[in-house]
Amino acid sequence: MSSANFNIIGHFLSEIGLGNTARYIAHSALSENFPANFINIHLEGRSNDLEFASQCAAYEPNKVNFVISGLNEIDWVYSQIQQSGPYLRNYVYPFWELDRIPHEKLKGLSSFDEIIAPSTFIANTFSNFLGKEIKKILHPVRIPESISPNLIKGGTLKIFSFMDFDSYVARKNPQAILDAFQLAFPKHYDDVELIIKVRGFKDLGAREMLQTYCDKDSRIKIIDKTLPRDAMDILLEDCNVYISMHRSEGFGLGPAEALTREKIVISTDYGGTTDFITQSTGYPVDYKLIPVEPSAYPYGQNQMWADPSIDAAVESLRDVYHNYDDALLRGRNGRQLMMQQHSFHAAGKALKLLI
Repeated sequence: MSSANFNIIGHFLSEIGLGNTARYIAHSALSENFPANFINIHLEGRSNDLEFASQCAAYEPNKVNFVISGLNEIDWVYSQIQQSGPYLRNYVYPFWELDRIPHEKLKGLSSFDEIIAPSTFIANTFSNFLGKEIKKILHPVRIPESISPNLIKGGTLKIFSFMDFDSYVARKNPQAILDAFQLAFPKHYDDVELIIKVRGFKDLGAREMLQTYCDKDSRIKIIDKTLPRDAMDILLEDCNVYISMHRSEGFGLGPAEALTREKIVISTDYGGTTDFITQSTGYPVDYKLIPVEPSAYPYGQNQMWADPSIDAAVESLRDVYHNYDDALLRGRNGRQLMMQQHSFHAAGKALKLLI
């Protein structure tokens, strides 16, 4: 790896979303035989994914850097690079979920030579803030070579969602999923099931809320633990429908990974998911913009985000239930779109152009 002129820097060993991004960018480089060094940013207590443990190395100076970072940590990440030695060029692949950039982050952003956006939403946000065009490398996703048919096994329609409480409960909006499910399917519907997989420490009462719903409705299942990649794949493979009622997503890894498996995806029509969830590939949920509540998200003052329509989600869930063959067609269209614009090969080719 020492002969490579390209450093990919990110949370390679972490199970968080940014960790998945780092690993998927690395796979994109490998898919094109594009030599790169993989440099891990350690995340205390959240470094449980060992896929790239043997491939990560120390920072190598005098290379081109491709830095994967959340906007919150961008200043700290850049300071670490400065301390580690000179570089030829510094790209940042930033993640942010609101449509305005806090002025406090301008200095950190301007330290990088160029911003490369992982979604159209992020590209537009940074373009509007900085007054210049922002290039995109659409976020790559692992796409299974073969998939099983999306069958309703045992006569029960399985609806799935997962979220990390440390990614801010208000943004993930789990109660909207629960309310939409129960309104779409009153208790006499005994052939539907909702599974919500969660993890993280900052639940702000969400665990208690989820348990309350679960206790009152046996069709709702909660899985509360960190799972390895293969176990998460099984959960995705076993579901028929993936639902996200997010208020915003920089990309939307859950809906994207579900779509690669031809799952039926219901998702707020706002944020990064708009790159791949359309009327032909899934069920975009209407919304209205509302103010971000104090403390709901970093730098949320004077910011807006989506409030997805419960009624629209209910309509989508019922449409899937009553018109399953039509829903399957959207899933098939979605997988084709993911292969066209979110494959490792597509991202790898774009990475090669940065040298």
